[in-house]
Amino acid sequence: MQKKFLLNLLLLLFLNLLVKPFWIFGVDRTVQNRLGSEEYGMYFAIFNFTLLFNFLLDLGLTNYNNRKVAYEQTLNAQYAQDVLWIKVILSVLYTLMVWMGGVLVGYRGNQLLLLVGVSANQVLSSFITFFRSFISGMQRFALDSIFSVLDKLLVILIMGFILWTTWFPFQVNVYYFVGAQAVSLLIVFLMAFTLVYKDVRLSFKSIHFDRIKVYIKEGYPFALLVLLMTLYTRIDAVLLERLLPNGHRSAGIYAMAFRILDAFNMVGSLFGVILLPLIARMLASKQDVKPVLKSGTFLLLSFAAFSWMMTFLWSSEIVGILYTHDQERASKLLPMLMGDFFFIALIYIYGSALTAAGQLKTLNIITSVVLIINVTLNVLLIPRYEEMGAGWASLITQGVSALLHVYFSQRYFQTNSFFKWIGYISFFFVGLFFLGKSLIYFHVSFLLNASILTALTFAFVAIFFFHHLRGWQLMFSYFRGKK
Repeated sequence: MQKKFLLNLLLLLFLNLLVKPFWIFGVDRTVQNRLGSEEYGMYFAIFNFTLLFNFLLDLGLTNYNNRKVAYEQTLNAQYAQDVLWIKVILSVLYTLMVWMGGVLVGYRGNQLLLLVGVSANQVLSSFITFFRSFISGMQRFALDSIFSVLDKLLVILIMGFILWTTWFPFQVNVYYFVGAQAVSLLIVFLMAFTLVYKDVRLSFKSIHFDRIKVYIKEGYPFALLVLLMTLYTRIDAVLLERLLPNGHRSAGIYAMAFRILDAFNMVGSLFGVILLPLIARMLASKQDVKPVLKSGTFLLLSFAAFSWMMTFLWSSEIVGILYTHDQERASKLLPMLMGDFFFIALIYIYGSALTAAGQLKTLNIITSVVLIINVTLNVLLIPRYEEMGAGWASLITQGVSALLHVYFSQRYFQTNSFFKWIGYISFFFVGLFFLGKSLIYFHVSFLLNASILTALTFAFVAIFFFHHLRGWQLMFSYFRGKK
């Protein structure tokens, strides 16, 4: 089982690191360069606006389902049927609320048409994520890994024909971009539904409203958590577009820096995907999760320190390679926004642990506090500092959120090793800074300097990590016991 789990983890990382960076920097970035900051900024703001309502699509069912299946280690046909009916009802409610909300905030004409397409994609994506929660909850990580990238792979192929061949006779616009995503998501939705349908032997002959009420009641704390987290992580782009006279452009510039954060953030999200069902299963078996938390903290914080240092030292070079417009403003924003990743990494580790432990009330209190802070700071800072104000608001908010996650996790799991690992990371961070500064004085190319820093960083992390293998040894010994 140890070998199987390690191979599945490596497969998940490999597929996501192979496909998603190309989606982010190959397709999504190229679309923005073709469209310009203003047109893409409109899409980015509308995309984030639809995310604000995503709690209605799920009501916490995905996290609840992932944890439930991981604990019970079985798939119940009646349960699956009931929660799928909930998804259908919620999707209709979500669609109506998004469209009404769009009208109320002032979207008209083409903006409203774009809102319809993006919201439809959100519905399909939500169903795919929900079907994947059955798959990952049953510890079928290899199959879940494939579904985690399949829609992006398909849209890469479709947009590849549009962007880089002469076979498509029309000029690229944002509507083709949204349509390509819709086709890809629909294909993956049908595949995932077919898989779950066959595994569970679903039957949709009747709706059991009494059981549906129970599932909604049990899942609503997850729904509240999703709502609050989405609001404080996505509302900045919406406020940029709505509060400023030229908000489309500011939102587009913010998207340029956010895309790079999103690329690095992909690694953190993969850890969360693995850790949530894993820690839930370990807690159900009364296994000690502290060594796993320590190992995950070291790995993700090391990666976060490395990524922030890269953007701090070479932000102008990175933006210059990726984008063709608004480079100066984006390069100033990038180091600040990348500072978020250090705190986001902590949230992925300790948020997954608290979720697996069922500490939803604690998590909802944390997110309520940081949401108030985030909205207040955005409203105060955006009118004066534009996208830089949103960057400051995000950095402060994520920092407060991370510290609260760590504090309550330490209390619940009764561990005090966090500050020890922060000491290691601080030493590592200072070393990276001086190493990077030293490389700059050699006056060689940015790509060579970045390659050297990357190689040395991974060598250090590998040596240090394999010297402290206790967390992974305990985890693997747990899986050996589940043979």
